[in-house]
Amino acid sequence: MRKKFFLWSMLGIMLCIFAALCVGQFSQIASQNKQEQEIVESDVPEDVIKRLTDFLEALKVSTEDSAQYAYFPNEDIELAHKNSGITLISYSIEESRKISDNLYAFNLLQEDSFEPGEVYRMWKFVGKINGSYMVIGNANYIPEELREGLDVDDFTTENDSALPPGTMIFDLT
Repeated sequence: MRKKFFLWSMLGIMLCIFAALCVGQFSQIASQNKQEQEIVESDVPEDVIKRLTDFLEALKVSTEDSAQYAYFPNEDIELAHKNSGITLISYSIEESRKISDNLYAFNLLQEDSFEPGEVYRMWKFVGKINGSYMVIGNANYIPEELREGLDVDDFTTENDSALPPGTMIFDLT
């Protein structure tokens, strides 16, 4: 009799734990869907949101994978990005802003493999370059033709570690 009571008690506890885990997972998914829905309902085109999320999801895998979705002002910065090896652990899109018909800004909370456990805020941009939307790493990298209506100071955070576009990282000559 005690054995049955013990087994039923353990089963009840396991079901409660399972239910709590399910509720937590569903609320996380609902929160993410709500966030994405708010951005979709804003004046940001779906193509722009898709480009950003494709970049961020690829950055969870590798810097090499994410580079195909991004614009770099020069080959040195592209190479530095690809070779950094810093991958994204998690992100959330906190805010979106339309700067122009061809440029959108996104305020992200991110955690990466460089400092796991440290969440930081960063602006990323998506701009239409040569007819395609591309992710732009920070305000300093935005091409001149997309800068109309952009105040770079509005999109600079203390975490920006951007090199100016003309910076040469290595000179092997």
